[in-house]
Amino acid sequence: MAMLKRRLLRWSLILLILAAFAVWLEPTRVVWGWLRGEAFYQGRPTSWWRAELNRWEKQFWGGGPNILPAIRWVRHKTGFEAWFDRRMGGADQHEDAAPAWLRGDPAAEMVLRELANDQLEAVKNNARAGLAARGIYDWAGNSAVGGAVMP
Repeated sequence: MAMLKRRLLRWSLILLILAAFAVWLEPTRVVWGWLRGEAFYQGRPTSWWRAELNRWEKQFWGGGPNILPAIRWVRHKTGFEAWFDRRMGGADQHEDAAPAWLRGDPAAEMVLRELANDQLEAVKNNARAGLAARGIYDWAGNSAVGGAVMP
């Protein structure tokens, strides 16, 4: 009987350690975000969106004398995406229309507010651009006054 209890305890500990390791490695960070109480957008927590916003870059192209340059958004691929595209013959960069969070999607507001004062400059600027698309210029998040200019 004691042997059975030790075996059960051992397997329970092994399963607990494996479950903790799986949560730690989980790439979407949904479990971590839920445990930390992060805001969610499109089923992903703020920590996942931090990495995603860091991949997007606003680029200006075209233009000339008396012609304003056009703006395009380019998403830089992750190491795995780049490796996979090299194997499959994909493109180097993913150029697309601005993502929904950047076009003023109201569902993204809480995540963007959390990221508006991030340490990474690209994340901070992209989050603020997404909030500005909704007319929100108070990065602290105390009020949502549209059209206000930040001093």
